Amino acid sequence: MLPLNQDQAKATITATVTTCPSEGSSPPAGVEVTFEVKAPAAGSAEAGGHAHDTRPLHAFGSFTQAKGPKTATCTVTTFDAEGMGSCTVPYHASEISGVETIVAQAPGFTEAKATVRVAVPGLTPMPESALGAWRLTGATGSHPGNHYGTPETTTRIAAIATDYFEATGIAIGINDMSLERGGLFDIGPPYGPFWSTPHKRHRTGRSVDVDHLGVKEKRLNAIAVEQYGCKRFEVDRIHYECP
Repeated sequence: MLPLNQDQAKATITATVTTCPSEGSSPPAGVEVTFEVKAPAAGSAEAGGHAHDTRPLHAFGSFTQAKGPKTATCTVTTFDAEGMGSCTVPYHASEISGVETIVAQAPGFTEAKATVRVAVPGLTPMPESALGAWRLTGATGSHPGNHYGTPETTTRIAAIATDYFEATGIAIGINDMSLERGGLFDIGPPYGPFWSTPHKRHRTGRSVDVDHLGVKEKRLNAIAVEQYGCKRFEVDRIHYECP
């Protein structure tokens, strides 16, 4: 698994080639291996919570550099006594989570596949409130699972909502948090194109939007910020970043 953070996640992809030279002969002078990275299918379980259209090229991993080519080659030139050798290529994850497939091919050899899981590890779904202290809102057909966070953040959000409910009798609407594997949370039209970055902070499971309607903001801020150490961002929206 490649953990997503503010820096581009990187990995080294290795192809191991085993030749079978006949007795007394030598392994080939070289074997060229071609790699290709393939994006998860739109709406599949591997898509990281993105149920919408096919990913453009920048929205999944690449070789050599970030947003680089989707194919790469390396050549195995050294073999051991058993005819085995290897070569490597650098892989760069995109900022969008998902399970990608790396396909390796070489003339005369069987095709090989491996998976790369790009994710923020350990995110858990925000539960429903047994007391009715909060509602989970904002899910769309494009992103049906929009309420994932770190265990610490989901616990803190639940405590904030419960304290606010006990103080005011008002249940808050908990809107977007993070997608199930984290990473870029794109919104789509009319706020911008899919696979772009209007939701810049909703990547690591520590963000929460609260619906404005009926909320006593000063009271909620006092609980979230002063009691639970969250930070309020944005003036026109109720957006908190929680530890």
